[in-house]
Amino acid sequence: MQNTCIGASRVIEGRGVRCRRPVDTFGDRCHDHEGQDPEEAVEALEPDTVLVKGNLNPNWVKRFLQAGTYRSERSPMRERAQDKKGLAQAEELGRSPFAYRGKPDSGTAVLGKNGANNVSIAGILDELEERYGAPAIHILQKTKGPRSRRTAVKNTLVLSFNRDSDEEPASEEILQLARKFFGANSWGFTHIWANPYSDEGEILHTVNLGRRQPDQEPEGEVQFAEGLWKIS
Repeated sequence: MQNTCIGASRVIEGRGVRCRRPVDTFGDRCHDHEGQDPEEAVEALEPDTVLVKGNLNPNWVKRFLQAGTYRSERSPMRERAQDKKGLAQAEELGRSPFAYRGKPDSGTAVLGKNGANNVSIAGILDELEERYGAPAIHILQKTKGPRSRRTAVKNTLVLSFNRDSDEEPASEEILQLARKFFGANSWGFTHIWANPYSDEGEILHTVNLGRRQPDQEPEGEVQFAEGLWKIS
């Protein structure tokens, strides 16, 4: 796992883009940000919205749908539009859009290109709910093929934490099911993205999880750390 500089670049009205440069220890700054005040860095980088995502197998999809979770679709067209936006934003910020993977990105992989392995996120769910309120929850279904013959290729459970959101919070039944799903002992792969501010000046962070391991003891625990994120 790699630590990333906690400094902020392109600060506008106190909001900035998380630096991409690697550092040796959590909380360190790269040579460009060594003189930045720590308190200002924390304030600049705390997100307005946090998305927590985990891929669902068919059994979990069925359980969430039975509990009343709604499902939205991301078509190939929407996927291409998202890639185009990421490419344009990376170029605007003077960043390499393919620094991490073949898909264009404008944000910062907080834990580095390879993320973290075998960690728990159980602790951050309560903290995020305390900070942002109960999340909205839905299943995001990615599809392929033409509209008339479109087939699902992946179902992802998405928790959206945003204190100013107009979305309806999930019911207690769905929320408890989500806690059970995400509260697995550990996750094989964890990637955290600190994305640049939107056109409205808001910052979105995303926690992407893969390979749910209910019987695997975790080797670390994800901590929110006021939006700076670390593994303890």
